[in-house]
Amino acid sequence: MSFPRLKYATVSVCIVALIYNSSGIAASQELSASDIPKIMNTYYENELEFKRDYFGKTLTATMFFTNVREKAFVTGYFVGFAGINGSAGLTCSFSETLTSEFIDWDTGKSVYLTGVVHGVVLATLYLNGCKFK
Repeated sequence: MSFPRLKYATVSVCIVALIYNSSGIAASQELSASDIPKIMNTYYENELEFKRDYFGKTLTATMFFTNVREKAFVTGYFVGFAGINGSAGLTCSFSETLTSEFIDWDTGKSVYLTGVVHGVVLATLYLNGCKFK
């Protein structure tokens, strides 16, 4: 006894699953410092594509500390970082009180960081939930 429709349905489900998984692999990969220019260009060219491909994704990189500044109008701080040789940088946003750890950092200090892509403002990539090593 054969079930030809079931066979075709199974093949269709497998193909759909493979297509979904192959596109999902790229979307779930961790982002790095080399992706920052592409992330920012995508934001300015197609904000919906930015939200689909980058918003909420984790970015991990070794960056160089540039500055700490208070947020205007709300409690919190921004911690700025530059890339290698001044290449594309980013800013980590903190809504809580900043630890004194950053106060003692020298400009140019190499920092390994991980954060979640939040947005782009005035040609600066902003991350939330940053953690440093």
